[in-house]
Amino acid sequence: MSVHPQVYRPYQGPLSGGWRRVAVVHHYARRRMFHSRILTALFFICLLVPVVQLVVVYLSHNLSFLSQMSGLKALTVDNAFFQDYLHYSCVVAFIFTAFAAPGLVAPDLAHGGLSIILARPLTRWQYIAGKFSVLAVILSLLTWIPAEIVFLVQYNLATPDW
Repeated sequence: MSVHPQVYRPYQGPLSGGWRRVAVVHHYARRRMFHSRILTALFFICLLVPVVQLVVVYLSHNLSFLSQMSGLKALTVDNAFFQDYLHYSCVVAFIFTAFAAPGLVAPDLAHGGLSIILARPLTRWQYIAGKFSVLAVILSLLTWIPAEIVFLVQYNLATPDW
């Protein structure tokens, strides 16, 4: 049996584009984030804020006849409603970020994987962009996308003078 020397041979094939490398980092970071049951549960708990706001918008338009008949105070959807909604949404996003963001980079640092990842043809900026994109997409799903849905539902249910 002969012994073959083990030497480093650099990769000679074609390299993928920069954004493709960012997408790979994004994919595995997102997958790792949602393996945590706590973060998955927190994500769905954070989605309760827009659901409650949608219920309030629905009730404000469909229970207005009850307030006229019985003298109950009607639910109003105005600029203060949306300001409060954005305030609650920002608080929820901050709490989610406080729990989720450290878990994106900490495992790479703790297990010594960061040096292995950056030894590949991946720059630091591509690594950071991949990790940040996970947080940006998830925070978009928690903040401005539901806000747009709530606004569009209110716009479609409201009278023209709203």
